[in-house]
Amino acid sequence: MKVTETTNHMDGEKTVRKYSIPFQKGLSKVCFILTPEHDEPISVHIIQSGWSDNGPMFHILVEYGDIMETNYDFGNLNYVCDKWPEFQEIWNAKVFQDIVVSSEDFRTMTNDSELGNQSRKQAMTKANYSN
Repeated sequence: MKVTETTNHMDGEKTVRKYSIPFQKGLSKVCFILTPEHDEPISVHIIQSGWSDNGPMFHILVEYGDIMETNYDFGNLNYVCDKWPEFQEIWNAKVFQDIVVSSEDFRTMTNDSELGNQSRKQAMTKANYSN
């Protein structure tokens, strides 16, 4: 990502600094979507974050269609379940499919033993978060 930083000094001068922030590919997180049967909000997107505070943490995006606005919230599993009780059943049922091995893993790990170790490691990490 390319970033341009402009600093306005008290004497009226401006300093412009350009730099890049390198990114790399990562594993995608599951996005849970709650949709109401009637009225607003039109959807609630709950995305597991990369942080953990006594359990998984979540980014919460609430979309309102009438005003074309999205509100952001952040909280742990208890917070999300208190605010949206329907999510507790979804989380407990684990109706989402864990992606343990990506297509990139298949291409880069030619040794089946390494691939099996990677799969087990990913599955155990996910199991620890969801319990």
